[in-house]
Parts: sequence; C-alpha cells; structure tokens
Amino acid sequence: MKQWTERDTTGRSGIMKLDRVVTDMGYIWRSTPNSDVGIDGEIELVEDRAATAKIIKVQVKSGPSYFRKEDQRSFELHASIDD
Repeated sequence: MKQWTERDTTGRSGIMKLDRVVTDMGYIWRSTPNSDVGIDGEIELVEDRAATAKIIKVQVKSGPSYFRKEDQRSFELHASIDD
C-alpha cells in the first residue's frame, strides 16, 4: 500500500495556502485535477469582479528546503533548473 508521507502533507499544505492567498487577492485558483508534470494549477486574473481569461500557470513549491530569508512581505526561493 502506498504511504502518505510528510512530503505529501507538506505539498498539500502548500497548495491549500496558495488557494487561500489567491482567493484573498480576489483571483480564481484552479488545481490541476489529474497527474501533472510541473504544473500544479492555474490562477485566472479578475478585474472589476469579471474573470479576464488571463491565466498564470503555477508550480507550487512548499517546505523549508525551498525558502530562505522569508518574512511577511517577501521570500527567497531556491529551486533547481528542472523546477
């Protein structure tokens, strides 16, 4: 049986946090519903409460190994070239 690991939990927490941030910004978050290769979802921009069809494809990174110098206003992301 496949194990649900701490890495799985961290990844899911990252998706949930991004969902909350995007929603609080007034934009639309859509998770990739099936297997992905690098794209975890998309953000659709909203202007004056109207969906714009302007899409940003997103790869979510979460966990302490990716972030340095994080504070309330900014962070530094360390990712490999493959990411």
